[in-house]
Amino acid sequence: MATEKGQLDFGALNADHHVLLSLVNQLMDALETGQSHEVVSSILNVLAEYVDHHVRSRDMSADAAEYARFVCELRDSWLDGSRTGLRDDDIAYLKNWLTEWAPVADNGRG
Repeated sequence: MATEKGQLDFGALNADHHVLLSLVNQLMDALETGQSHEVVSSILNVLAEYVDHHVRSRDMSADAAEYARFVCELRDSWLDGSRTGLRDDDIAYLKNWLTEWAPVADNGRG
């Protein structure tokens, strides 16, 4: 489910997941094009808030709650300067969870 640029394709995911995928794609673009710390911080803030809201507004699985914790920890470590980039496994988790596990974690709700 990736485009030739490596971005995620929206496929048949629901509207909430479209927003999440769009934010992850924005984050990937910002990192790949060397955007400033402030730009990446802004995207991570919005992503973390949206994921947290998405998980809290639904009866979500433990996997979804773990994804929300991961995104918040990623944002926090970026903001405090202990992280200046994303590892390949971080990027894979961000993308793969949304395309493979999010539809299952939502149990068809959307």
